[in-house]
Amino acid sequence: MTFDKGTLQSFNQNELNSILSNPKVDPGLKGYIASKAYGSLYKLAQGTTWKYNNAFIDTKTGKSVDLKVTVQGLGLDYSGKYGLPPMIMVGEKYIGSDVAGIGAVRYELTFLEHGTNTPINITSLIGVGDVDAKQSVAVYDAVSALRGSENKDYSGNDYLGSINTNGVDDFSEGKNTQYQSWFLVPNSSTVSYVFSAADPVWGNDAPDGSGFMGFYHQNLGGIPLPIKNTPPTTPQISYHLDSALLCDSFTFCLFFNYIYYFVIL
Repeated sequence: MTFDKGTLQSFNQNELNSILSNPKVDPGLKGYIASKAYGSLYKLAQGTTWKYNNAFIDTKTGKSVDLKVTVQGLGLDYSGKYGLPPMIMVGEKYIGSDVAGIGAVRYELTFLEHGTNTPINITSLIGVGDVDAKQSVAVYDAVSALRGSENKDYSGNDYLGSINTNGVDDFSEGKNTQYQSWFLVPNSSTVSYVFSAADPVWGNDAPDGSGFMGFYHQNLGGIPLPIKNTPPTTPQISYHLDSALLCDSFTFCLFFNYIYYFVIL
């Protein structure tokens, strides 16, 4: 997989210096921003796009698929409260992001024929990791959902969602299945979803978010399925030798051997 930054816009050094010198910014976040822990830092704006080339293989056709990500909409602006403008740290080796300064983001995923801008329809299983500590996710046009044990149903008329209310952070970088949510979207070239940390995005009360200090992480790819794969058992054949005595109406008897065959699965 290779990363194409698309229309993402970087902060210049003066802008970064201004952010890092703002006393409202939590000290722990300043090091996080400087480290670029999960990718490069970009400005977050509606309409921004980026792409992952060779994101995955379509199992039906065996062909490689590119994935385009579009920021469809933004929630409430928290830059005045936390000193961080709307910003996003985009994963370049995994599909996911860290967001700050904004309460929610609505993304659109578009599946493209590799090397082109031609959308293709696939049936996709969207796995979202790290839905923890007062966060929520909603996937539009999904037909079924599997939620981690720490996540609750949060569904509306046109989406299936998960909401987390336990206030506990997942430090496994999205691999803890308790904080995962999986959604099935059939035969579509696009998937639209919202990831939220603080907003009443769908007209319901989302988590409070009052203790939200800055970045919240969303891991969309590279997370294990919540059910462990069970390797197939190699069939074993066992033989048992026995004897029998058959007699016809003339009392002529034929003694023969026969073999039982057992296939143990």
